[in-house]
Amino acid sequence: MAITLDGTTGITTPGLTNTGTETIVSLTTTGNTILGDASTDTLNVGNGGLCKDATGKVGIGTTAPAKPLNVVTSATTEVWVESTSTQKAILSLSAGDTSVGFSSTYNTGGTAARPFIFYNISTPLLQFDLGKSVALQGANPQTGAGITFPATQSASSDANTLDDYEEGTWTPTVTATTGSYTTYTSSGSYTKVGRLVTMTSYFVVSNKGTGSGVAKLTNIPFGAATLSSGSYTSSGINENTGNITCAQLYNATPTTAYIGTATGGDPVTVNQGMSTSFTFYTS
Repeated sequence: MAITLDGTTGITTPGLTNTGTETIVSLTTTGNTILGDASTDTLNVGNGGLCKDATGKVGIGTTAPAKPLNVVTSATTEVWVESTSTQKAILSLSAGDTSVGFSSTYNTGGTAARPFIFYNISTPLLQFDLGKSVALQGANPQTGAGITFPATQSASSDANTLDDYEEGTWTPTVTATTGSYTTYTSSGSYTKVGRLVTMTSYFVVSNKGTGSGVAKLTNIPFGAATLSSGSYTSSGINENTGNITCAQLYNATPTTAYIGTATGGDPVTVNQGMSTSFTFYTS
C-alpha cells in the first residue's frame, strides 16, 4: 500500500479489482475528500449500515436503496430533525410544476395505503387514511370522506373555531304535568354543529293512565344555554289531527322540553303520534 499526496490520488491499494489498482481516497487540491468513483462505485459502510450506490441513491439499513434516500429498520423508523436552540425545526419539501406530498404503503412494497399520522411526541393530532375521514386529536377515522372530531369535545373559546360535530339518536322520557302515563313509546335524533343543536322527538302514548296537562320530555342529550328571552320556543304537530303544538325549553329547566297545545293545554291523544323539533344553543 502506498500513500501519495500529490493533489490527485491519495491512498491506493493494489489488487482490489481485475484492473489492477483502485483509488480508495482522493485528496483534492481544494481539500475535498473523495471516496472511490461516484459514477461507478458503491460505497458500503458497516455492511449496509450506510450505503451509496453507483446511481447516487443513499441507503441507511439497506445495501439496495430504492429511492434517493431509503431508511430501513425492523423497529419504529424515525427521521429526526432537531434544533438545539430556541429556533424551529422545519422539514421543507420543494418540487417544480408538480405537487409536493407524503405517501404511505405496506413495508412489503405493495401499493395499499397505510394511515398517515401527525404526532405530538406520542399523541396523535391528525390522521389520514384512504377511504376514511380525517381524524382530529386522537379520534378514530370513519369510513367515507369527512372530518371526525373526538368523542369528547375539546371545546375552544375562539369564536371562529369549529370544535365539534356529532350526529346521534336519543330516547325521550315522557311524563305528564299531573299524574303519569301508563304506556308510551318514544324516539329522537339530533345533529350538533359547534354549539348549535337541532333535535327532533317523536312519541305515542298508548295508555294515558292518570296523566294530564302539558307533556314533558327529559333525557335530552344536551342542555340548552340560557337566553335573555327566557326560553327557546318551537312547534310540533299531532300527526293524526294536524293540530299544532307549542314546544319550549326554559332557562330554569334547560334539559326538559315542555309540549302543550297552543293555549297551554294537554296535547296528548291516545295512540296519536306527536312530533316536535328544536333548535337551540348549548352552554
